[in-house]
Amino acid sequence: MRSAFIVLFLMAGVQNAATASSEALIGDWYTEGVEHGIHFQSIIHNLGDGTFTKDLHIVTACDAANNSVETGSWSFDGKTYAEITKSVDGMAQDSNAPDMNDTFDYANIDNEHITLHDPKTNITWMFTRVSPDYHMPPASGCTV
Repeated sequence: MRSAFIVLFLMAGVQNAATASSEALIGDWYTEGVEHGIHFQSIIHNLGDGTFTKDLHIVTACDAANNSVETGSWSFDGKTYAEITKSVDGMAQDSNAPDMNDTFDYANIDNEHITLHDPKTNITWMFTRVSPDYHMPPASGCTV
């Protein structure tokens, strides 16, 4: 009986830790980097209801040459962060398509920084928590 209580106690602790981690991802996160030779800047707005909005800039010659907005749902199981994109620039997407489903290996740096490793591209993105009214800075290596 005592061992059953200990197991239930430990399971409750694991569940609470996963919930707390998921709650820690709610908010606004900024990242910047290069994927397939394309320079990206992005702010992800993760809401507590499991939905997200992602503001995405593709930077060419220090100009945000292409801006887009993605919406969808996000989840977190304590180790893996997942996004399912449902619309891009207001146009519905096939959320079952592989390029609309992304999973990332999560690592916590501190309360303000996380990394998400994309196993598809082998890129690790560093995210910084930002305020809801944050505006993207000039791209790395660019001046105002």
